[in-house]
Amino acid sequence: MTKQQKIGLILGPALFAFILFLVPVQGELTEVGKKVLASMVWMIIWWSTQPVTLGQTALLPVLLFPALGLNDAGINATSGYVHTAVLLTTSVFWLGSAIEKWNLHRRIAFTILSVLGTKPLSIMMSFAFATGIISMWMSNTASTAMMIPIVAALTISIGEYDKNYGKLMGAALMLTVAFSATNGGTATPIGNNANIVGIGIIEEMTGVVIDFPSWMIIAVPICMMMILVSTYIIYRSMGLGKVNISIDRKIITEELHKLGTMSTGERHVLIVLAFAILSWITKTFWSPFLPFISDHMIGGFAVAILFLWPVNWKTNEPTLDFKYAVSHTSWDAVFLIGGSLVLGSAFADSGLTDWIAAQMAGFSALPEFVLIIVLAVIASLVTELGSNIVVAAVFIPIAASIAKSAGYAPMLSMVNIIFACGFAYMLPQGTPPNALAAGSGLVENKQMLKTGTLVKVVILILYPIMYFGADKLGLVRF
Repeated sequence: MTKQQKIGLILGPALFAFILFLVPVQGELTEVGKKVLASMVWMIIWWSTQPVTLGQTALLPVLLFPALGLNDAGINATSGYVHTAVLLTTSVFWLGSAIEKWNLHRRIAFTILSVLGTKPLSIMMSFAFATGIISMWMSNTASTAMMIPIVAALTISIGEYDKNYGKLMGAALMLTVAFSATNGGTATPIGNNANIVGIGIIEEMTGVVIDFPSWMIIAVPICMMMILVSTYIIYRSMGLGKVNISIDRKIITEELHKLGTMSTGERHVLIVLAFAILSWITKTFWSPFLPFISDHMIGGFAVAILFLWPVNWKTNEPTLDFKYAVSHTSWDAVFLIGGSLVLGSAFADSGLTDWIAAQMAGFSALPEFVLIIVLAVIASLVTELGSNIVVAAVFIPIAASIAKSAGYAPMLSMVNIIFACGFAYMLPQGTPPNALAAGSGLVENKQMLKTGTLVKVVILILYPIMYFGADKLGLVRF
């Protein structure tokens, strides 16, 4: 155990005890809220320093909440672990295990390398925009998880020629995929759950319906800016600009030829994977006719096909067997997502959000542009610690109230919160893509914290200028 891990091991429960026994209950900070705050601080410290695994830390609510009597106060300690996002993540991991089992990921990886070469920035930008565009129409979690085997294969392939370069590139690509999935989700009304929830709240509060064209005319340019900026910052902060290595395309082509023709298993996996991706991407068009089918059901159905579809009818060998799928799943990432959801729900249900709102009463005196920046900064920091859905649900009404009291049209401030909820780059629990990146084993938490902080700062400088500028140019049409 490293020195940092030893400090974290002691500091987590120490601060938990300090908040629990020495911080007074006052104002909006209730006894229940204080207990949740203490638990949250313990989890954040352990997630940051990792004295135990990410998954083990994520299970702390199962022990702490009942012991603190939070279950009796209406705080659910277990619902997040069986949330649809967790089920979706598991199904996509199993799809990824099928890709690995039949070496389809190596074929995809070498095909990408043969087309793009091995210059870091070109590969990163390709992954960034591919992931971002997919995330506009499907789950950010799924779009990240399906890229992990490909990134891992690229890392191994590059590492065969330069181990250090391969390791560095793996971390950079994993961060690129995670951040691009989050950024891509901002581009459409259905790109992430915060968008859906936020737009729904706005409709309920104001009666204004934000349609696809109205949203995307503002969101797509902001999304493209975030993808470009975050990818370039990753490239520079990881030191890849100083790397001058490329792999002979002939070597990559030879490796691709060694794989031979596609096996039956590869074909099965490719067909099922294409079906799943197409279903996720086109869901907005067919969901009115099949409204009961959700993203995790599509993933589960795809996995079921792989379990039942034999590659050899004589031996009845399935394309994917359950034991292989379970053993090749990053359970740390699965439990991390579940724990983050539990924490996010507890954050709202305990009244902690009300306590935060009470601290913001003086913001109504700010100029509108400054208010947009302040609200974006606060929402983007809080969303690192809890569910972006919860942050959107709590802060949108707060933003509307502050804007009205200041004499501003509330819509600009309300939509601003939805965007800011997507600026979570620093911590593994900030978003499911971050959790998947942390659980992949390809990127260290300190790399995510350092790079994510830089990305957040730059985007929080550029985003308000673009957003407020779009309003002044008449592009905000709601």
